[in-house]
Amino acid sequence: VLGHVRGLLLWYSSPEHFRSEFEPDERRSDWYDWYGIRYFLYEYEEHLCKGEAPRLAWDALDRLDLEKTIEHVLPQTPTDAYWTGRFDAAARERWTHDVGNLCLTAHNASLGNKPFPQKKGAPGQPKPCYANSNLVSERALAALDDWGVEQLLARREAIVKWALGRWHVEGAAEVDPEGGSDDSDGE
Repeated sequence: VLGHVRGLLLWYSSPEHFRSEFEPDERRSDWYDWYGIRYFLYEYEEHLCKGEAPRLAWDALDRLDLEKTIEHVLPQTPTDAYWTGRFDAAARERWTHDVGNLCLTAHNASLGNKPFPQKKGAPGQPKPCYANSNLVSERALAALDDWGVEQLLARREAIVKWALGRWHVEGAAEVDPEGGSDDSDGE
């Protein structure tokens, strides 16, 4: 049964197709509008927790509006010179909604369009910031000195590597849902 399910998965999404969905091109430049982004980032948070339970429960997160729980590190409408100096118009268009720029949060409204150093904050400061977050993914952002295309691409690469391993389907023959298979001998 598991072999059959694996085969169906491979029929509907080959490893090549799955990998191509993560290619940084125009086909998938808006991860923010993808229905599964919050769950995807929650699973990434679980991965970063290394066996510990995330400090934000999925059911609590799922009850909140998307815009309250997904942080754009590079803001959607940047006005501060910090952002406009690091991301020209074309880079903002390309990378704002990319998976490498999106992060789970419990305090999106507090972060807004602030420059990265203010979003990053410092441990113990009274206002919400990455450094004081309950989420490992935000604390990882606080460990960075800067946020530009280079940092975004490095984070993107780490997320893609994790996703390709997380949803890898071990070898099985593709199974046609209509009853056939890709075996050349008709088995």
